[in-house]
Amino acid sequence: MRATCPALTPYRIDFHRHVIPGVYLEALDQAGVRDPLHGVAYPRWDADTDLGLMDRYGIRVILNHAGGTVPYLAKRFTYAATINPKLALPEPRDLLGSLRHLYYETAMSANPYTLAALAAFVSTGHILFGTDYPFLPESETADTIAGIGELFDDDSVADIEQNNAAALVPRLAAIRA
Repeated sequence: MRATCPALTPYRIDFHRHVIPGVYLEALDQAGVRDPLHGVAYPRWDADTDLGLMDRYGIRVILNHAGGTVPYLAKRFTYAATINPKLALPEPRDLLGSLRHLYYETAMSANPYTLAALAAFVSTGHILFGTDYPFLPESETADTIAGIGELFDDDSVADIEQNNAAALVPRLAAIRA
């Protein structure tokens, strides 16, 4: 987040960060894409290690771009073991509950179609403000702010834009004071 973006006021906390799973990095490397984020560093992600840590220590996870297809495909994920027993997950047994326990940010997703699916899937307490600034122009940030305001009431907008972030990371509450 850059202070030069007028749409990003001190009252909004942008939770969007790029994290690319290792399998995607390997595929990008094999395809000859050496710098997918134009010089911006990104951490590696390992499902077995990270999901185990999340379960053990109660780590909260934020999915970018409203979780991508997660809200739309969530119920379909529960059929994986029926389709192929090798896809059965020993834990979590309540896959939908686990997905609803995650947090979702709004970068490139603040449109009536995506936000409606997300709002139907999780409570507004699990939605965080996020943008793709500076990768996308400031107009996208303005669209994100407008899209959130069009779908949610004033209290929910305040929660999404700042209160949820402050509750998730308490030291952020001091920043907005």
